[in-house]
Amino acid sequence: MNNKFFFTIIILMAMPFASISQSFKFCSYTYSSKYVITFNQDDDQSATFKLYDSNDNLIKTTLGTWELRDEGVYGPVTYIIYKFSGVNSHLPNMKFLFIRDGYGSPQEIRDSQDRTWDRCY
Repeated sequence: MNNKFFFTIIILMAMPFASISQSFKFCSYTYSSKYVITFNQDDDQSATFKLYDSNDNLIKTTLGTWELRDEGVYGPVTYIIYKFSGVNSHLPNMKFLFIRDGYGSPQEIRDSQDRTWDRCY
């Protein structure tokens, strides 16, 4: 067995154990603004909430953390909770219905006013 093949096998075996930080982003639009919330799958479960005007200029950014919470009574229902941090930590948490596609990947979220936030990239 040559060394190149052996090295490739070792790398492939170790890949599932590698810590890769991923994020998923959702967007919601109104006539005059765009809202973008990003959930980072890192050690801190950090998140950002950004508001843009109609010209795509950044107006405001808030920082926070997030967690998934299962609250289903008659079946599986998952919510994602955005918790503000820093100067905005006094604001109430935002709660979104978390919807996954058939493969378990994030598809969309819905806020308390039943607005749909689609995945954006």
